[in-house]
Amino acid sequence: MKKNGLYIDDKTSTLFIDVIPLLDSNKLYANHEVEIIKQLNQFKESVDISEICLFIGRNFTISMFEKEMNLVTSLINFFYNSGLNIIKCDIYHIPSSFSTMFSVVKPLISSSALKIIYFENKTYEEWNNENRSSQYSLFS
Repeated sequence: MKKNGLYIDDKTSTLFIDVIPLLDSNKLYANHEVEIIKQLNQFKESVDISEICLFIGRNFTISMFEKEMNLVTSLINFFYNSGLNIIKCDIYHIPSSFSTMFSVVKPLISSSALKIIYFENKTYEEWNNENRSSQYSLFS
């Protein structure tokens, strides 16, 4: 099942979210976050989603992120309250400003949720340590 930036693989129970096409396809709706949550609820009714694969997009900017904070919090609330047993969330195509974006979102995410999130095939701790060391090396 596929809908404008959202795709569910019935065989693997994986939800694929492609952020930029998702946002582009829903710009026509005044409350596009409500439409996206409706789409996710339709998917949830048809498949027991156990994995999420999130493609952010290297061109996703901090200003785009700021404009979509209502959507971000709606998505976090949806997954917390959905009753789904998510065992893994892979995040790909991470933009260079992602650590700033994630620092805003991280307080909204539980420590158990952080354990199942992988950033470009790295655990949160690995990604965070690598990201921290690369930031410091730029200034040393």
